[in-house]
Amino acid sequence: MDPTRLFASNSPPDPGEVVTLNNRIEDLTSSISQMEAQLQVMKVELKRHQNALSAFRRIPQEILGEIFLYACPSEGQVVRFGLVCRMWRKATLSTHQLWTTIAISKWLLTFDLDPRYLGYLGWNLPA
Repeated sequence: MDPTRLFASNSPPDPGEVVTLNNRIEDLTSSISQMEAQLQVMKVELKRHQNALSAFRRIPQEILGEIFLYACPSEGQVVRFGLVCRMWRKATLSTHQLWTTIAISKWLLTFDLDPRYLGYLGWNLPA
């Protein structure tokens, strides 16, 4: 049965048209759900592509280091900046002004730290 006559009138649907309309509603709802899932996947992909074109990725390492000079309230912050990503680590390590003073807190001296871990952090301690 073709329920299109119902779209242009206020007539009630026949029992057969009710079944047809309900089936079509289920089909449309299912299609919409699938399209919404596809839309979410596409939005994630779109965001990844937009992030790849971010102007922040094109900031030269020297400029990023200068930004860190102004943004670092403490020596501990320098280490945190270096943990963000590979580019930030290179920028922090190549900006020598960031490393002119390093404070070692008393609590650090009270722990028995593994020399391999300290080496990973960049501390070359005598064996």
